[in-house]
Amino acid sequence: MYIQENQHLLDRFILNCRAVGWGIETTMMNHIKMHTKQAHSETLRTRYILTRKIKPIASLSEEQDFKLVDTSLEGMKNYSMGIREIATIARGWIDVKLTEDI
Repeated sequence: MYIQENQHLLDRFILNCRAVGWGIETTMMNHIKMHTKQAHSETLRTRYILTRKIKPIASLSEEQDFKLVDTSLEGMKNYSMGIREIATIARGWIDVKLTEDI
């Protein structure tokens, strides 16, 4: 993740396929959302590049309430979320809390 013109850009999200579906991906995205909000960034953006290996998380951005900005002919999807739209999604058994400034 990096910051460009007051926007947080999540350009890579790497997670073992055996961990997907257990809420880990949601908890990690919650942490990223909280970090973005705490940093007073205007926007959090993500990108999905279609490959056969990452199909299990193809819908992650939609599940996290990101808005689809555009889709390329190759299947790359760009998503965005404004700071006012940032909200975490609760998972009963796992949680992340920021305890210090990042």
